[in-house]
Amino acid sequence: MTPKLRSSLTKRWLFALVACAVSLWVLEATAWLWERANPLHALPLPGPGSGQCIPECLPGLSPYPEVVEAPGLRMVYDADRAWWYALPDSASLAPNSLGLRGPELEPKLENEVRILSLGDSTIWGHGVKDADVFSIVAAAELSKRWDRPVRAINGAQPGHDVEQSGRVLASRGRVIDPDWVLIGNQWSDMFYDEPPSQIRAPGQTAPFALYRTSHRLMGRFLNTKKVGWLDPDRGVGMPQEGTQPRTPLPAYRAGLTALARRAQEELGARAVFVVLPAPIDWHAEGLPRFVSAYRETLRSVAAEWNAPVVEGAEWFKTYGASNAHFYDPVHPSVEGHRLLADALVATLDAQQASPSPEQ
Repeated sequence: MTPKLRSSLTKRWLFALVACAVSLWVLEATAWLWERANPLHALPLPGPGSGQCIPECLPGLSPYPEVVEAPGLRMVYDADRAWWYALPDSASLAPNSLGLRGPELEPKLENEVRILSLGDSTIWGHGVKDADVFSIVAAAELSKRWDRPVRAINGAQPGHDVEQSGRVLASRGRVIDPDWVLIGNQWSDMFYDEPPSQIRAPGQTAPFALYRTSHRLMGRFLNTKKVGWLDPDRGVGMPQEGTQPRTPLPAYRAGLTALARRAQEELGARAVFVVLPAPIDWHAEGLPRFVSAYRETLRSVAAEWNAPVVEGAEWFKTYGASNAHFYDPVHPSVEGHRLLADALVATLDAQQASPSPEQ
């Protein structure tokens, strides 16, 4: 190789390296500017105590109303009834003689339909007044549609898991005499001990904006079994080592099955399950796998008992819900409760108002 040719090749290589470096620098700068224009925050996991990173992580949340029903709740034990109930400083939320939220239960009318709801603070109605709880709103609408009285009884309590809801149904079920038993236990069951408070999209801790942006744009095509929010080896949305759900999946399935069996075989009611929505449903990176696992377990148990499912998460997405339909990562606002009431009405109305398990 002649010196002239060697010098020409060297110049070409140097030019190529400089061109690559400049191109990468331009791409990195472009990615950095795009990130600044399209910020992606971590998202709080849905859980009864998750309140960090607000409002930065969940912009546009509905503000809590200026009423004492909002965040300030305390659990009070009534020794006479052997019962824990949620009590804010508000007479409107004082428990009835059954230890449940709402007015005293009147004798059941001959043609009355009763809906008993079970679950945690989302079903109970954290942050909303009695009249705005979705089951109450749905009952009023169903009364008009069915031309008969429909009464909703709120058997939920903040923090209740599926086992505690089973105790409610066992001790209050026959007194209430429901025609429908709405089973909405989810968040308090999948809550992890000492969980990480947030999830972060894959690749967002990398030092280069081009790499981070590529993960955001190409994330849907990546293998989620290898790219996880919390643990790359265990999959998207799984908890860290040493943490356990309050109710593991086998116990969750058993608890849901016990509720359905008691409702349909012992009380002669029909079970109806509800998939609760949350802002995480429309997060750009998709739903954590452990949330999906609990939802699929609920749907599976519902199918085994021929029970309808109120697909709250899908209903919210279909009807354009946003963060404004929630107060925090898990509790719907007044508008959110109205939307969930619409989903419940549509589900029960489709059953032709038939409370009989045989139909």
